[in-house]
Amino acid sequence: MLKASPWNKLGVNIMAVHMKWDHQQVKKVMPLDTAFVSIVRDPIELFESLYTYVKMDKAYHMTVEEFALNVSIDAPRHLGYIGYNQMVWDFGIPDQKQIYNLTHVSQLVREAEEKFDLVMVAERMEESQVLLSHLLCWDLRDVIVLKLNARSSKFKKAMSEESQKVLRDKLAPDYLLYRTFVKRLDELVEDFGRKRMAREITRLRALTKQLMDTCEFTKVSSNLMTGANKPWSSMVDGYKPSAGSSKCQQFSRSELSFINFLRGLQRSEVSRRFGLPDSLGLDALPLGPQLFENPASLTNRINALKKMLVYKENAAKESGVSGPSTIATVETAALGEK
Repeated sequence: MLKASPWNKLGVNIMAVHMKWDHQQVKKVMPLDTAFVSIVRDPIELFESLYTYVKMDKAYHMTVEEFALNVSIDAPRHLGYIGYNQMVWDFGIPDQKQIYNLTHVSQLVREAEEKFDLVMVAERMEESQVLLSHLLCWDLRDVIVLKLNARSSKFKKAMSEESQKVLRDKLAPDYLLYRTFVKRLDELVEDFGRKRMAREITRLRALTKQLMDTCEFTKVSSNLMTGANKPWSSMVDGYKPSAGSSKCQQFSRSELSFINFLRGLQRSEVSRRFGLPDSLGLDALPLGPQLFENPASLTNRINALKKMLVYKENAAKESGVSGPSTIATVETAALGEK
């Protein structure tokens, strides 16, 4: 589908948001210079967060502790894709049966080590941000984050030692993945230099504080928010900037609002490249969903596509750049302390 879309013809820069990872399929879409990045989080913390965030207690009529103590590891996944060992699932284990085959899991972890340029660790976010900035040759200002989509403390559930022990055993595949990349992060920090890392973290904190002071962010419950800053879930807090700059607004946008904002920019760019007014829908574009519905218009659409490809090729020659710097991520539920 993506290969037959205008987005592919314009060139993909970032592939992000939730997906089940398939490296070979992603490679078919992304350029050769793509950096592959992901993130992991402590599996018990992740599972409790996920269970609450997607309201599995309503579906199973159990608390997270009751679920951990009573629901077997081979139970069907909630909605077909949510359950035990969510990180291994999202990193691309083919099916539920292979999750508890440690031979398959070990192979998946080895492949992830080979293919991902950086796997961040949620509990060590600042170190991860610094390493990300250097991997992508970005300034630290480019990796400043606000703790968006974080649950309000009143929605976090404490778990007994017994249920944590049972859950830790059930999450053995996720812990294998997690500990592998915690160790890898240790090695990357060592190679980077611990004193150098400390200096970078100090600078990152100063830049983050500068942003917070400039925008005068206020942390607000989702229930009290409206507009672009309102998070999807009522269980999380958002940020409201007092300053009116667009930069402050973009930093505090909710996830879905930001995605829709980017889609609007994409729509405008595609329309500009094809010489179409923004008011036209995407189905008016070459290789849109109605491509084969009207054979008489096929030639016109192909000619328009050729013009756009020539435009893109000439632009690349003028800039002297062979291809875009690109990023592909597998965003598991590890991100955001949900």
